[in-house]
Amino acid sequence: GGSQTDLALDELSEVFSADDSVEETIEREELLAIIHNFISNLDIGQRRIFLARYWYLYSIKDISKKLNYSESNVKVTLKRTRDKLNEMLKKEGLL
Repeated sequence: GGSQTDLALDELSEVFSADDSVEETIEREELLAIIHNFISNLDIGQRRIFLARYWYLYSIKDISKKLNYSESNVKVTLKRTRDKLNEMLKKEGLL
């Protein structure tokens, strides 16, 4: 099976086109600034779940236990947050 890092990166890769790498789309520093801004505008629950998954690379199960959310709620929140990130990147013309 894949590691939690692989699983988390696979989930985030859904946001970006399979044909283009992030590096080809925009400069790394610009992307980091955009993602930082995106994360800072999330509500606290969304932010905690997003960072637990994609910064700390916790499993869905661990996030659920640690933050006292159902696994279903964690999955839905992550999906909606990735969708918001995707929409924002498209709006910015980066995807």
